[in-house]
Amino acid sequence: MNRPAALYARSSFAVALYGALVVAGWGVTSLLTNTDVISDRTIGPIVAPLALGISAVALLFVLAGPAGHSLAAHPLGGLSGLATAVIVGLVEVAVFLVVGGVSVLLDTGRPLALVLFIGEQAATPYMLVVLIAALLATLGFSLTLARTERPRWPWETDDDE
Repeated sequence: MNRPAALYARSSFAVALYGALVVAGWGVTSLLTNTDVISDRTIGPIVAPLALGISAVALLFVLAGPAGHSLAAHPLGGLSGLATAVIVGLVEVAVFLVVGGVSVLLDTGRPLALVLFIGEQAATPYMLVVLIAALLATLGFSLTLARTERPRWPWETDDDE
């Protein structure tokens, strides 16, 4: 498998992990705080899943693109790998907030609704869940890049190939 295809394949697993962590984290957060992901009742039920879906697609392209190439150059790269994961997490939060805000803007037709949505959602623990999920998915993606050779059985030698 060539390098870009391998990055997209590994990125897709990271995106699946991201989605699962966000959904589980939102469920636990909702249960513990007795709140909804989007507390404004005038906003439709599709905004959060739409924003999550588009942020997941953005994560796929970020990990298969610039962040993936950076992490591939330094898998498990210590501080640079952690810094890349934090930046990816912040990008995911920003994408979620902007997509949610734009969808509310399109629904209401009021530009102020976009600003109010971003301001209201940014301060919730649900955005912290998105940040942590993206950070963990990026670090997991980085771990998959660390293996440089195929796995071998204990009894295999180089002569077997």
